[in-house]
Amino acid sequence: MGKWFLIIPMSMVVLFFAGCTPSHNNLNPEQKRELYEQIAQEVHSHQSRGEVYEKIGYLGQAVQEYEQANFYAKTAESKKIKTLRARIEEEGASAYQRGDVALAKKEYERALKEFNTVLRMNAEHGEAKQKRDALLASPSLSKQFNDKTAKLNALLALPSPKVKEQEEIERRVNELLHWQHDHPAALAHKITHFEEKHQQSIEGLAQIEKGHKALLENDLETAETAFKHARGLSATRKEALQGLVALQKRKDAIYYHSLSRREYTKNNTAQALRYSRQSVEADQHYFPTKEFLAQLTEEQGRLQSKARIQKGREYLKNHRYIEALEESHALLKLTPHNVEAKELLLDIKKSINKNLPQLLKEGEELFSQNRLEEAAQRFESVLVINPDNAISLTYLKRINSRQETVQMLSH
Repeated sequence: MGKWFLIIPMSMVVLFFAGCTPSHNNLNPEQKRELYEQIAQEVHSHQSRGEVYEKIGYLGQAVQEYEQANFYAKTAESKKIKTLRARIEEEGASAYQRGDVALAKKEYERALKEFNTVLRMNAEHGEAKQKRDALLASPSLSKQFNDKTAKLNALLALPSPKVKEQEEIERRVNELLHWQHDHPAALAHKITHFEEKHQQSIEGLAQIEKGHKALLENDLETAETAFKHARGLSATRKEALQGLVALQKRKDAIYYHSLSRREYTKNNTAQALRYSRQSVEADQHYFPTKEFLAQLTEEQGRLQSKARIQKGREYLKNHRYIEALEESHALLKLTPHNVEAKELLLDIKKSINKNLPQLLKEGEELFSQNRLEEAAQRFESVLVINPDNAISLTYLKRINSRQETVQMLSH
């Protein structure tokens, strides 16, 4: 990035996006992209600071940061600014009132914290500042305040504080900021901690974006390196772990895809399908498997269709019309435009029509022999061609009645 870019004033940046500066025409696409990224980073920085200030109760400063974000680019913070201003007015008045009540009761530490709460929300509140400073200067609170400051300074002077010492630092920083909202050492530590975390966040999010991009391109080594880098930064550890989970799912998908391909070369389509489905379950965004699964499904459909047609033809050859009809209907339900299934259905009806007298005769004989299921098949076959055939309808009623009787007696 050229030196000229680093010194562009933000007023020029704003004018650039408003189309009101001659520099707009002098920027090449790469410079425009870099300028856009600088503004995006500036907006993100103000939004992030605003969120931190809001979280620790510095509502006035949070509003200032959100307003800066809105100045550089229209964001969704306008509603939040309005809400925070209302909170500052309402909560600030309540805290100030509580401070006065505590002061009247000579509860000086409580009064100090309440007036300081007002200043955390609105640093320009003159009366609260005056009363807070007076309390801090009082003999009893002044000694406590100086002791707390000395202990914090001692901890901050440690070259490499351990985990417990870091926790103690945070506790004392928060405690002092409840006494004096603008305590130099405590506030400096708080802001420095935020800035470090913010920079970590920028770095980590860039690595996570790099990892996901590499994952899309199936560059697993680059993706893993990027996600692990982001995992090493506390600000993006959670998002990095999610990226590593996605990476492992991609590896699983590739593994199952390779198994599916291997089984396919062995003409084991059923097993290939099972592995392909496992691959899709592992990572539904892995395109090679989705494509191969579609191919396998289509091939399996063709094989199943061929098998059903052969089976239906075999039933037709043996005059087992009902079974033949079931095969043709099942195929047409799955593939309504299946030509072979339509031809099979037509041939079944032709054969039934040709053998109608024989079917009726066989049905009557089978009924007389009490072979009811076989007899029913003959009469049901006749009804396919002639739904109103009186003989078939009569015999089917008799068959149904006899079967009900047998069932009753069996109980």
